[in-house]
Amino acid sequence: MYDIMYEYLYEQRCVKIILLDETLGTGWKGAPPKMCRRRVSFRKNSEEYRAFGKQQIHYMLGSTGRSFVVGFGNNPPQRPHHASSSCKDPPEPCSWNDFTSPDPNPHILYGALVGGPGQDDSYADVRSDYIKNEVTCDYNAGFQSAVAALRHLAGCGGSTVTTAAPDTTTTAPVTTRPSGTTTQPPTTTKVPTTTKAPTTPGPQPTTDGGGSSSCDMSDMVQQTNEWSGNFQANLVVKVPVDTQSWSITLTFSSTVTQFQVWAAYASATPSTTITLTNKSYNGVQTAGNTLTISFIASYSGAKPRVTSITFNGTPLCSTGTTAAPDTTTTSTTTTTTTTTTTTTTTTKAPTTPGPQPTTDGGGSSGCDMSDMVQQTNEWSGNFQANLVVKVPVDTQSWSITLTFSSTVTQFQVWAAYASATPSTTITLTNKSYNGVQTAGNTLTINFIASYSGAKPGVTSITFNGTPLCSGDTTAAAKTTTSSSTKTTTNGVSTECAAVQQTNEWSGNFQANLVVKVPSDTDSWSITLTFSRTVTNFQVWTADASATPSTTITLTNKSYNGSQMAGNTITINFIASYSGAKPKVTSIAFIDNAICLI
Repeated sequence: MYDIMYEYLYEQRCVKIILLDETLGTGWKGAPPKMCRRRVSFRKNSEEYRAFGKQQIHYMLGSTGRSFVVGFGNNPPQRPHHASSSCKDPPEPCSWNDFTSPDPNPHILYGALVGGPGQDDSYADVRSDYIKNEVTCDYNAGFQSAVAALRHLAGCGGSTVTTAAPDTTTTAPVTTRPSGTTTQPPTTTKVPTTTKAPTTPGPQPTTDGGGSSSCDMSDMVQQTNEWSGNFQANLVVKVPVDTQSWSITLTFSSTVTQFQVWAAYASATPSTTITLTNKSYNGVQTAGNTLTISFIASYSGAKPRVTSITFNGTPLCSTGTTAAPDTTTTSTTTTTTTTTTTTTTTTKAPTTPGPQPTTDGGGSSGCDMSDMVQQTNEWSGNFQANLVVKVPVDTQSWSITLTFSSTVTQFQVWAAYASATPSTTITLTNKSYNGVQTAGNTLTINFIASYSGAKPGVTSITFNGTPLCSGDTTAAAKTTTSSSTKTTTNGVSTECAAVQQTNEWSGNFQANLVVKVPSDTDSWSITLTFSRTVTNFQVWTADASATPSTTITLTNKSYNGSQMAGNTITINFIASYSGAKPKVTSIAFIDNAICLI
């Protein structure tokens, strides 16, 4: 069947070699039913057809500069011809004014393939153009089938679901505002979870009530959203030992009436104890892997909190655990060879705060603007970022004001309402479903800012009129565990990179490569050297050299070659291997070696 599909793909093409529908002239309408009618030899030129099929899928995902899958890749469609995602949250009415509005759809229909370009490769992201922007079951089914076929032929097997989100795109599901007993979440943005590099442990604190020493429950249960009688969170667990299967038991302070989870099976509710067991695709885990499991917990009365976590019966954390002290050690060694190495190791912040750094220009002491505004993507005249705000006080409604260093010409946001542009000040106000917030909650708001000329930076943030951070604020010690190295050779500073593994299964691992760009460039290449042979290497936001090999060179796509010094490039990849797992031993950016965190 796979080869029948690929044989068919050669029938019609447009300028950029995408399959055409003979009637409507769009990229993929009508393809699935015609595939089923076509009968051909499935051994003739199969490799050539498979390669062409892969090219087709890559085209849909944005290989030529724009994606045709909503919520994925570079410059994806924002106005699909789809009724429910075009309507605002109830109780606001939905009318033909929403249909004709030039604004992006209020809800992102993640993963939906639109109708696609015409025969001349023309495409306009216009909601009323149903031929190019409708999302229907026939070609979305064919799209998913083709992806499944490619995974099968690549020998991936299993489910395509992973337990952690990729880093350059948001992956929250499209939902509507909850009402009554409905426990579906409002639209949210999932922030990728980073696996931190461990430091060499010193003396560890004791625990009260069991659990692993020096754990922090807020690091392991990261709330991402909350509404009446429900909260959503990511459970982040570092796997302590190699295992073929796992169960994680969460004990709550009060009864959970319903528990929804997607990457695991959950025990029955109502209960104060929820046991999660692995699915077929994610049972095999290696010590040190990070499992990230998103869930929604519903309750009546007092909000339940996680008081203890166990993994395969072994305690990992409990609320009685004493946090590790904050210790920052910096050592600098300079030699006559003009090489300077600085190593900074930071461990957990103390429970009782010590002297705090001062601020210049206002704002909360100890803030770090780069932690609060986390850029995820950038292209000509635009950048995309997550605004991450820790709610300082209980509130029934909120407004967040961002001040920029230069004019923002357009500001797109989905989980809030934004003030008018162009302006140097953008005020975000809550939607009907996310106004109620409890002190300590984390609000994550994804946005796209457009500009002309110099790129605007966020210089200050206020929450309900209270300053949270300013661009001149002295950064406080991080409350994460990390280690970094910055090396200077012959006066040229080299930045650092990180390989953050997000998933692993038999003969494969998935990771984010995070590289800080050391200097302005119009194009780039990144060379990864592995300790052992990589048999297959899959990547979506770059082009990769041939495998099998111990060296993989990634080169930019047409849309992401231009980078400014200080930008962060995040590249998600899957590496396959046979035998021992390969590790990244060195990274070079445009042939210049950079250090590896």
